[in-house]
Amino acid sequence: MKAVKDAWIEEQYIKIDKKMTPSMGKTTYSIQKTITETSLLFVLSRTIFMFLACLSSTCTC
Repeated sequence: MKAVKDAWIEEQYIKIDKKMTPSMGKTTYSIQKTITETSLLFVLSRTIFMFLACLSSTCTC
């Protein structure tokens, strides 16, 4: 999963880098990487929270 994500981010970085100066491309790449990692972390933590809430309640998932 991480390898796929990193490959995708790298691909986006290469696309951006072709359009901009290297320093601008690197900055955009790091911002994109941070946003991607933050959103993935948010989705993961939400999934875990929902799972734990489901386990603690009496509902059958």
